[in-house]
Amino acid sequence: MSTSIDQNSSSCLHPQFNTLPEWQAGLTLRKLRSNVKGVHIITIKRLRQASEDYREAALEIGSWTRIVKSARWRNFQELRSSFPDGDNVDGFVVFNFRHNRYRLIAAVHYAKLIDGRLTVGHVYIGSFMTHKEYGRWCAGTKKERAEWLHF
Repeated sequence: MSTSIDQNSSSCLHPQFNTLPEWQAGLTLRKLRSNVKGVHIITIKRLRQASEDYREAALEIGSWTRIVKSARWRNFQELRSSFPDGDNVDGFVVFNFRHNRYRLIAAVHYAKLIDGRLTVGHVYIGSFMTHKEYGRWCAGTKKERAEWLHF
């Protein structure tokens, strides 16, 4: 059974999924954040730069970052539960921002179960680009695509 939580206290949760399992509902959000290690974002400075370059997408980039940091995905299907419009393109995950005006291309290393413990996953930020740039990226060769990404 799930218990709904107050919108004001759930800033790190996806608005579409604003429920917690009953056993977690009694925890304060602060305790929940400190007890759960989520996905580690590599090269977060690229997201900060994208927020400065594309001001209209800054709030959505911030929300995306909070959701990712609170997640613990083990596979692409779990990622899709947080981001239903995420696409798997040639081994990368493409996230849509501002109703497809912008795209974030990332390499995702999912959490794994090792010796009974779940590891922390990693998201490597490759590039944040406009929809037009993404169209050119898709049309490029493998070598040309690699030049766009900054891993």
